[in-house]
Amino acid sequence: MTKPKAKSKTKSETLESKRSRRKGPELLDPEEKRTHTVSVRLNKAELELLDSSRSGPQMLRGEYLRAASFYKIPPSIPEINREAWVALARSSANLNQIAQRINKNDLPGVTELRQTLEDFRRSLLVSKAIFQEKQIEGKENESKN
Repeated sequence: MTKPKAKSKTKSETLESKRSRRKGPELLDPEEKRTHTVSVRLNKAELELLDSSRSGPQMLRGEYLRAASFYKIPPSIPEINREAWVALARSSANLNQIAQRINKNDLPGVTELRQTLEDFRRSLLVSKAIFQEKQIEGKENESKN
């Protein structure tokens, strides 16, 4: 008896089988893989400017330069707004989940809805207090200078 020949794998099947065995990020297709390196030299002032520019999006230098070269820099969130954003993020996500449930006609209970709205209101008040505190600190610092 002869053994049947094993079917040879296509390129995409081979890539897929490597993905399932390998740990870490997914392998990129050869067309998407970045193989070219571009080096740049900066003086101290330019490096400081680069680092201060990327501090808002908090990206690695290379990622930031790549994004900047293709005009895809994410918006920078000022520090005063970042704290308020963190305070609101969780409550707004909960509110969004309830909105999605309502759109699917899966109406939440009144108690759940009330609790989520109270949490959201509380987060708004905390954000407002943080904002006002930062404004006062800013005015105090301006008056000292």
